[in-house]
Amino acid sequence: MLVSQIALHLDTLLGCFRTRCAESTGVEPVRAYAHQFSRLTHYRPAHSPTNVLYLRYNEGMKKVTLEEISAGGVVFRKKAGKCEFLLGKHSGYHKWVLPKGLVEPGESQMEAAVREVEEEVGAKARIIEMAPIKTIEYYYFADLSEKLGKDAKGGESERRVGKYQEQGGAKTRIHKQVIFYLMELETDLGSAGWEMEERKWVNFEEGKQLLAFETEREVFEVAGKVLECL
Repeated sequence: MLVSQIALHLDTLLGCFRTRCAESTGVEPVRAYAHQFSRLTHYRPAHSPTNVLYLRYNEGMKKVTLEEISAGGVVFRKKAGKCEFLLGKHSGYHKWVLPKGLVEPGESQMEAAVREVEEEVGAKARIIEMAPIKTIEYYYFADLSEKLGKDAKGGESERRVGKYQEQGGAKTRIHKQVIFYLMELETDLGSAGWEMEERKWVNFEEGKQLLAFETEREVFEVAGKVLECL
């Protein structure tokens, strides 16, 4: 009943706003509205009613775009008055990145950021400002397939990407938003979880050189300015 009501509501809205959305924003109306369901769709299995509804509307555009919202952190510590930052080298596509991951059901973005940092790079850290330092977004392609492994705490964590685009994955187009927080180290667990093949404490200049993606380097620059590490 709920799904049919949502579908009817979408039909009405799309009929009213299809032309106006396209002309005023240049954004496809279905994508513009479906984006509001990103918190509902990104973590549900493909057979769930919400995903069925979402994929059905995308099917009309001859493509599938999965919406994701993730959260992560720029983790720092100060040694001898100087800033050091914790980065991870991703075990899937083998590039240096900031720790981040999907916001789970019932979890706030801040809670997700703290959890992901601990699971991926083995750092218990606290968010020092409630406002994110920066939110980034991008598209990528991947083949989806659930994988399980041990996180830095010794628990079980899941990765839902079986093959990244660097490895030839191309079945699903994904639109990801990542909310980053500035986080100060409290306890260093000393090792990374399975989603990172390596982790490393670096100074600001080394971090800028290592980070593989421009959007994450921009996040890193903001953190450096806030901490006056430039």
